[in-house]
Amino acid sequence: MWHQKTNEDDFLVHSSDQASDNEMIESASPKIITYRKTTHVRKVSNSLKPEGYEEKFDPKLYVSEKYKNTGYRYATMKRNIDFHQLFKSIDLTDRLLDDFACAISREILLQGRVYITEQFLCFNSNLLGWVTSLTIPYSEITRIDKKSTAGLFPNGITVETKTAKHTFASFLSRDATFDFMRAIWLGCTGRDVSELDTHPAESFDAEIIKSSERRISNYIMSIDEGDNVDVKWNDEHFDNLEEEEPSGRITAYDNIESGKLGEDPGFSQPQIKTMRPGSTYKNMGPDTHAPTKIPRAFEGSEEEIEVVSDIIEAPLGAVFEILFGRENQTFHIKTLKDQGATEITKFGDFQNIDTETTQAERSYTYQRPLGYSIGPKSTKCCVRELVEHLDFNDYVVILSITDTPDVPSGGSFSVLTRYYLTWADENFTSIKISYHIKWIGRSWIKSMVEKLTQSAQSSVSAKLVVDLKKEVELQTQYTNSHSPQNSVQAGHHLVRVLSETQTSALETITSSKITSSSFRAHVVFFLILLVIVSVTFMLFLNIRTAKAISDFKLLLVEQQRVLSMFVKLATENNICFHSNISPDEIDQMMKFIEQVI
Repeated sequence: MWHQKTNEDDFLVHSSDQASDNEMIESASPKIITYRKTTHVRKVSNSLKPEGYEEKFDPKLYVSEKYKNTGYRYATMKRNIDFHQLFKSIDLTDRLLDDFACAISREILLQGRVYITEQFLCFNSNLLGWVTSLTIPYSEITRIDKKSTAGLFPNGITVETKTAKHTFASFLSRDATFDFMRAIWLGCTGRDVSELDTHPAESFDAEIIKSSERRISNYIMSIDEGDNVDVKWNDEHFDNLEEEEPSGRITAYDNIESGKLGEDPGFSQPQIKTMRPGSTYKNMGPDTHAPTKIPRAFEGSEEEIEVVSDIIEAPLGAVFEILFGRENQTFHIKTLKDQGATEITKFGDFQNIDTETTQAERSYTYQRPLGYSIGPKSTKCCVRELVEHLDFNDYVVILSITDTPDVPSGGSFSVLTRYYLTWADENFTSIKISYHIKWIGRSWIKSMVEKLTQSAQSSVSAKLVVDLKKEVELQTQYTNSHSPQNSVQAGHHLVRVLSETQTSALETITSSKITSSSFRAHVVFFLILLVIVSVTFMLFLNIRTAKAISDFKLLLVEQQRVLSMFVKLATENNICFHSNISPDEIDQMMKFIEQVI
């Protein structure tokens, strides 16, 4: 049995280990929760436990309650609240179990802490203002493996999902942390441990990349580095292909990996709504997600009357932040004032009021006019807003309880309004508003109260949705989807284009062969054309040279004729030449000219 015992080096130890009794030392860097800086006393060996022996634990770090059938305890409420302050997108009902110091591998190692909850594995790092945050649902994890960093140091753990692989290093007690992660993973998903042991537990850097993904990618890069194409696919689709050739076409799968799904003309992806750069609201959830549904009923939901069901063209996190304003309550307050509310008390983010529960809530009051000819002109409204479920990757449910003590029979009933937010098609948000009246006493005006409440709820909710759509339009804009955190989010579109991508992969190889053949044909044509031009030029030079030689020969013949006539004339007239040229030399010259001709 493993127990959450730690030493001063921040790592888990066996329950049978013994340590000296030291005082707890806490040291926290900005926005990074640091715990377990303490040693624990173990005076009784596991093998010699007396009857009635109770396991000891540090009440400042853990509570007595254990997670399911494991030996791991939940973290204290203070640690749980601090965790949810760091990860506001996590459902407040998701409890923290423990956290460990480690580093995540990116371009460099980023030191931080990994947090283990009932449903998520989270990481947070804040180094000199450079914040890195990661949340991985256990339902998306496919493998958890031990890893030796640099192939030498056994201090790393890899966590794989369907779309990504994350490496955590610098664990001082890697094996104990690994067992802890796997136990929670199995407890959350209900899977068998054999599903995690289908491959060797240890992995090394030299063995990480060995699939056909890199083989195909490297082949393409060696042919055409300029295109920078990175084709990725499963081994089973390419095992029977003996020859893969690249092309300049980017497939839908490539666009998913690069965050550019939708830029390929063969695939169309609608633009997504994101917050405008100057918006005072923040989207604490993802920009894209598949449609979701609410899987369970809530207390009193069977008595509810639905008054509004509509679609808001924005992501769920953005709609929630505008509507309920955890950090910015401008729209919330404006909506109350539009209903005639005055004297609105200040309220902020949802807080855990009761330290024994993880349900967050907030309260405020205001004065609202009644408009009746008789009786009170206004009433004090006391509102409690409770977070029943908050998960921006799934759905959000907020319960608003309104009491009106100043109206007749006001102490006998409360109006419970429930807001349901889920993901809809095209990355929009589906909103449903319903209500019911909870009676805690009898009233002779019950039917009138119910009638007036239904009328007010219908009109107020309808106007709320209209105003919400206008505010969303002002605070959001359409943008293309490219991001890493975007890379993980774009992976949701992979299922939609998977079948088309298979066809596209085969078309890519065929198209590349056609393109390569066409290129070779163009090269051959160019070479033939070059040879023809060269031969033509040589013929032209030969013709010009032959003509020049012919002209030179004619000139020599003419010179010989003239010289012969001159010699003959001189001989016949006995002309004596006073020259250095002798008659013999003249004869030799004549013979040379004849030889040349």
